[in-house]
Amino acid sequence: MNIKIDDKKVNYEGKLFLKLFSCIILFIFTAIGCHQPEDTIIFSTNGKTSSAEEAVCQNINSILSQLLNAEDRLAFSKRHGLIVKNEKVEVYLIMASENAEVPRGFDVEISYRSKEQIQAFVLIDQLCKLSQTNVVKYIRIPDIAIPE
Repeated sequence: MNIKIDDKKVNYEGKLFLKLFSCIILFIFTAIGCHQPEDTIIFSTNGKTSSAEEAVCQNINSILSQLLNAEDRLAFSKRHGLIVKNEKVEVYLIMASENAEVPRGFDVEISYRSKEQIQAFVLIDQLCKLSQTNVVKYIRIPDIAIPE
């Protein structure tokens, strides 16, 4: 379709096609690009990624994700108001159901439980693996840390 405006012919079909094609290409590159959810991290041991234990950590609070990769975990914990004792951090475990139990093999000290929420101290190095179990839906930091 050609339209004459001020003695100039404009090919709107060609321009429309170019705009549509550009949008499609942009969408494809955006969709295919290196998108990683905010709360996804690579499991680490003492701030260094371990190739033998490398796994994607999901279902974990972003502050806890950063704690796993922090070079100085104690300093990071203090800066973010996290309570750490004996290499364990205080967290809330959101379980899959009210009856779900913490899987065996994890060093977890339960402080309080209400329905599917468990307030506990969990070894920092076990947070990622614990979040990958089928009984834990999410691990988050407490809204207000309760000192002992």
